[in-house]
Amino acid sequence: MAKSNIPESFEELRQYCPYLSDKFLEILDEYALNRFKKVQTKLQYLYAIASLCNHTKSDFLTLTDKKVQDFFEHFSQEADLSTVKYNLRIYRAIARFIDEHAKLYKVSPIYTQFFTTVSLPEQEIEIDPADLPSFEEIDRVFQYAKEKNEMVLFIAMSLALRCSMTIHEITALKKEMFFQDAKGNYGIRIKVSNTSDRFVKIPEDVANIIMNYVSTRFAEVPNLLLNKQNRPVSIRSLQNWLRSACISCNIKPFTLNQLRVLSVAHMLKSGAPEKKIAEYINVKGTAWFFRYNRVVKELEDSAVDYTHIKIV
Repeated sequence: MAKSNIPESFEELRQYCPYLSDKFLEILDEYALNRFKKVQTKLQYLYAIASLCNHTKSDFLTLTDKKVQDFFEHFSQEADLSTVKYNLRIYRAIARFIDEHAKLYKVSPIYTQFFTTVSLPEQEIEIDPADLPSFEEIDRVFQYAKEKNEMVLFIAMSLALRCSMTIHEITALKKEMFFQDAKGNYGIRIKVSNTSDRFVKIPEDVANIIMNYVSTRFAEVPNLLLNKQNRPVSIRSLQNWLRSACISCNIKPFTLNQLRVLSVAHMLKSGAPEKKIAEYINVKGTAWFFRYNRVVKELEDSAVDYTHIKIV
């Protein structure tokens, strides 16, 4: 009988991924104990782990938020959504196991959070306008943030609503990315690869808010947005911050992603070409814009047209 090419133990996983540490392989063996009834399930775990750690060139125990998100941005373009979701469930299960036994393995219980904030592509369905906040609700939260002097939240909401930026892009911003060109236009330069950059034009009203915020900072930290301890604001804390602000305003909590959806919908409603929008928000192709059909159709005309909205 021919020898199976399925590894007998997780130690043999190194033939697929050389980055894995002895400690992680030991943890994986203990996780697998009495869990895998089918060889196929074990094999799926092997390939999922190898895919993540080979792409990030990291042991599972040395992963970071950025490495995980970068991997999923790549993986989401290479695999179908069901595969991406299946692998994410694998990573979350292993991460929870590690965190639950963190003292035993002498590691910090930080791994679950890396996979709870992963942003996956939206499903191929139309977006329901009823799930989105109204401009009146958004304005109330803006007013709350301004009154409480929570300018980091104010700026994050502004970048999502006015510039269609994702929460991952917002939390990764550095001061050095912000610039003004010879014509006075403001923008953000985001490194896409070693050979290319992406430029996001920033409306003057948002740019002024950012400049005022930076001018009041004393901490010498390269990140643009800092928390109250003058450390880079994290995805999780920013999500919680917005949620708390919504609750304080007696509003059903909404997310920065929902503000981004409204931003894209209004660009479509105002007649911006789909190709230009796709370039601006850094997505490939325009076929998926059909998901915004109901939002664009049902958005009520506000007192001022979207192209004239200013955040002050």
